[in-house]
Amino acid sequence: MYIEKTIYSGKMLEVEVHKGFVIDKKKHRKPRRKKTKEKKKVINEINAKKHVIRLIHANFTERDLAVTLSYSKDTLPSNLEEAKKDFSKYIDRIKYHLKKKGLPAPKYIGVIEYGQKNKNLHHHLIISGDIDRDVLEILWTKINKGRANSRRLQEDDFGFEGIAKYMLKSPEGKKRYSRSKNLKKPVVKVKKYKYTRKKVWDLAHSQGGYELEKEFKGYKMCEFKTFVDEMLGLIFIKAKLKKRE
Repeated sequence: MYIEKTIYSGKMLEVEVHKGFVIDKKKHRKPRRKKTKEKKKVINEINAKKHVIRLIHANFTERDLAVTLSYSKDTLPSNLEEAKKDFSKYIDRIKYHLKKKGLPAPKYIGVIEYGQKNKNLHHHLIISGDIDRDVLEILWTKINKGRANSRRLQEDDFGFEGIAKYMLKSPEGKKRYSRSKNLKKPVVKVKKYKYTRKKVWDLAHSQGGYELEKEFKGYKMCEFKTFVDEMLGLIFIKAKLKKRE
């Protein structure tokens, strides 16, 4: 049995095809192995990046804004908790401004970057573009005395994946992200028994990307990866597609 998993996030589509296993837990009970802290950390970082990328694609467009917020030396928070409070107050000021204008509460995703060595704490923010950029920057600088730089979001072949990864960089530092409650979730669909083993094998060993483009009409292939273990007969296909303009 092969499973197809599709994840729709705005213009982006992810497709995964892999073998589904049915395991008899009574017959195939294995001793539990504790994952190392380092392994857990790596897995959590990968999953967090995927989650943020999908949320950004599902909720934001090139009409929206990317913002970097920094502090002056005198206003730099001493820890993450203070930084979280600063960010929360900033979002409250934005909400208040929009409410006075009769506009809805913003959609946003914010990330705190806090390097362990240089303590260069700052915020990354993606926010819906209902607010004037000058106002957005002033609402930060007049209180925190630092810098606020905003720009329109710009797509590449992978949508907003580049900026999302930039927001979540810094391996030696800590990252914390927050989000508004009004974000749409990516749409996930799972189909079983759609592919035969031969069909999956053909996809992995031929122009599988072209075949998936034909199946998902209106989408352009951005990335097509396969993992094949011929000894075990295992095949894993992973693809990223973007909706054509």
